[in-house]
Amino acid sequence: MNPYVLVAIGGVFGAISRLAVSTFAAARWGVAFPVGTLIINISGSAAMGFVLTFLPEHFGGGHDASLLIATGFLGACTTFSTFAFESVGLSQRDRHGSMLLNLSASVLGGAAGATIGILLATLVNRVV
Repeated sequence: MNPYVLVAIGGVFGAISRLAVSTFAAARWGVAFPVGTLIINISGSAAMGFVLTFLPEHFGGGHDASLLIATGFLGACTTFSTFAFESVGLSQRDRHGSMLLNLSASVLGGAAGATIGILLATLVNRVV
């Protein structure tokens, strides 16, 4: 299939998923801290680690699936620009501690999520 179509299809569903998680998080925990973006970026990092470790092992490189899921869906679902903008916004509202918490939790949580995804996919690869 055309790679641009694959990315576009994944992107539509990723963007909708991001909106759904952000809307849910704002309704549940408010908007004082960007919980939705934090959740989506950490879970997206875990999913990315899993997908890019699992697919090549089981789908002959998984190029089309990687474009659809990793580049399209997860690329649209996760968001560095929103994370950066919200972090700066916290600082501008003199919430420097919250800004540092967001920066630390997002970067370290994302790396931890990716690591967990990779480890989980490695375990699944051994079983399947």
